[in-house]
Amino acid sequence: MFKEKSEKEIWKQLKKRSLEDIESIKAIEDFFIKKRGYVFQMPKPKSPVILLLSGGMDSIVLWDILVSKYQLNVYPVFVTEKRGIFRYLDNQYRSAEYFERFYKKKFKSLFHPKIVVYIGDFLRDKILKFFLKNPIEILNNVYEDGNICVQNYSTTNLLASAALDYIQLLKFQKNIEVKTIFIGNLVSDGEIVQNQTLTSLRSIMFNLCNISGDYDKQFTSLFLEKELGYFLEKDSVIKWAQKESIPVTKTWTCWDRNGILPCGSCIACEYRQNAMAQSGLKDVVYMNFIKDLLLTVSNKMSKLRRRLVS
Repeated sequence: MFKEKSEKEIWKQLKKRSLEDIESIKAIEDFFIKKRGYVFQMPKPKSPVILLLSGGMDSIVLWDILVSKYQLNVYPVFVTEKRGIFRYLDNQYRSAEYFERFYKKKFKSLFHPKIVVYIGDFLRDKILKFFLKNPIEILNNVYEDGNICVQNYSTTNLLASAALDYIQLLKFQKNIEVKTIFIGNLVSDGEIVQNQTLTSLRSIMFNLCNISGDYDKQFTSLFLEKELGYFLEKDSVIKWAQKESIPVTKTWTCWDRNGILPCGSCIACEYRQNAMAQSGLKDVVYMNFIKDLLLTVSNKMSKLRRRLVS
């Protein structure tokens, strides 16, 4: 299904990417080859793995790929800074809720419910407000296509640390040993955001091994894993979704997770719209926003009532 590329082809493309540090990638990979004999190995079927689930199209489809193609026991981790009922205003959270129900019916024995991890303010909103008050900084971060990109350096590290904590919890509670953490970064993500480059993924994997003392730990994006020959864009994600009949129009891709409608102008929205159009899909993702929100809240209230009665 996925077109594989040779290592030489991927290195050639990596060298063209301004945010990649080829020297760092090679140094870290050389370290892992000496330390454990490999850079990355795909876990064997039925192995438990962690998926950092955002509720966006890429991680939602990756969930299906890891189970359907690789037969892995996927334990999803959804990270948010919103608590209580306020998390239902987070569009990505509602997307994650929808697909948790969807995959529960599809996967059955290999299905595991997501765990929600609460992490404090990422400071992204404060950074955005600063940019709005400082036009010069906005101009310094405008790309050739007219988009503005505000780097959010801490996010991927925080997500990886949350996943590592969950690995420890699974070991203590269920005696489940997890070695691999997946995140849904695409090639294009690493062309505009520093913390989603292959350099960043390799650096985080090195850091996770150091802080855990376990040098068998792996952290990667399947879409960006050159050891498997993958260097994939959103069109590959959509093609997989079409083949597996995954309703990707119910995912949320916009950087504004709290808006009633997607902004339509951020880089994430533009990539999504272009990819959907090229695949011949009509993206009606947010037309049923209010209906989906009420349904989600109603389901939660029903569960709460049942608990109180019992």
